[in-house]
Amino acid sequence: MCLPANYIGIRGTCDGATPVSGLYINDLPGMSLERAAASTDEVFLRGVDFIRANERLAFEMVRQDWKAAIARDFTLRGVIDTIDRKINFAQGEYLPLENTSRYILISDRLSDQMTSLRINKIQLYAKNAWNGFNFNVIDGEETHTFTVNLNVGLNSININRTVSSGQAFIEYDASQVELFDPRNYSGTGYGRCSDYPYACDCSFDDYISVRYYDGPDLGNLAALGNRAGIAVNATLFCDLDYTFCQYVELFKFAIWVKMGILIAEKYLSSDRSNPVVFAAKQDAQRLLTQWKGGVDGDGFEVKSEYWKHFTSAYSQSKEHMKRSGSVCMECDTLRFIHLIP
Repeated sequence: MCLPANYIGIRGTCDGATPVSGLYINDLPGMSLERAAASTDEVFLRGVDFIRANERLAFEMVRQDWKAAIARDFTLRGVIDTIDRKINFAQGEYLPLENTSRYILISDRLSDQMTSLRINKIQLYAKNAWNGFNFNVIDGEETHTFTVNLNVGLNSININRTVSSGQAFIEYDASQVELFDPRNYSGTGYGRCSDYPYACDCSFDDYISVRYYDGPDLGNLAALGNRAGIAVNATLFCDLDYTFCQYVELFKFAIWVKMGILIAEKYLSSDRSNPVVFAAKQDAQRLLTQWKGGVDGDGFEVKSEYWKHFTSAYSQSKEHMKRSGSVCMECDTLRFIHLIP
């Protein structure tokens, strides 16, 4: 989830920080920290926690509405590219132990606004077993450490991590385990599939790059004449969750009103018995009609305030996506309007 901390503000909290969106939940009719605190239960012991939980849920529900609209209006692609290195033992050798680290750099060469790079798994063939073998996935400023017990022979390790920065290094200590490299290479340049069937880093559409290095740290790397003993499986895919994060500011009013809807619905279902909750329940049904749409107490149809804000934001995001030229969008969906007499 890419929802910034303190996106929708709560008046009455101690920190007093200005919310990222500039909006406060208290500015919606019937919403207050007092009412939220009075409606809490054994799950949410504080009113602030109650409101923040509904903020996260509102964000996710708006994102799902957006994804449904995109799927209706566009024909979308799924996987854009895959790289899958094969381990073949026709030729090769074990890499000697070295008092250094080895690195595999995996990069998204496409830089499309709608795509994300995911490292699915790595495979390695170990000459010796090693308990507590550590390797790091370094993604920008984030480092995720994986600890595994290596067996002699083939080891397959699931990672399933989406790279947020567009590229990531896999790092491991080369002084611990001798890893089999499928072929003894000379030089530092690699053809994409020229080494098949011995060791093939085949990125079918040429959008994923894999490079190999060693050195004491990321600031002092030297290109390797081998493939570091690591087989990489990675995917470049169309990621609507990530894409929505780029448009979240457009949807701040929709998220704001959706929060109001969720909180008002919880007021109505609260089993707490106190004057504050009773007053909140009296307001809740009227407010839900205003925000969700429906028929008011006087029999007049009320249009949804939520869908008004959502539709406006969606139209802007849709037009921007159409102009972006993303490889993920094959075309606009054709529509046929049937007039029924």
